[in-house]
Amino acid sequence: MITIDQTIEALNKAVEEKGADYVYPIGQPGFSNATNGCLYKSPDDSSVPLCIVGNVLNQFGFLKQAEEGTSAEGLYVIQTEFDEESLYLLDLAQSSQDSGRAWGEAAKYAQETYTKY
Repeated sequence: MITIDQTIEALNKAVEEKGADYVYPIGQPGFSNATNGCLYKSPDDSSVPLCIVGNVLNQFGFLKQAEEGTSAEGLYVIQTEFDEESLYLLDLAQSSQDSGRAWGEAAKYAQETYTKY
């Protein structure tokens, strides 16, 4: 079971690698699905993570299993791998990213908010 501490570490690593100021290009071709939600992975290359949660999934080797979606609820294939706190944290980070926040802000918001769960 992947714990909240491991998930926070992976989330912070994703932000560090992409940059705290990176804003996901939601709505842009190749970055969004039919409902303008983000994509966990590239439609052209399933080994390339795109969104903030996709980057976390990739660190744990789950990117290929992930279904495209806009929240942690879409991760039904791997829900059993993450504890409940982690799923909530990922959902918060994803929602924050999808609302247009930079990844650094999204990660900070998720980490500050999940503890109230």
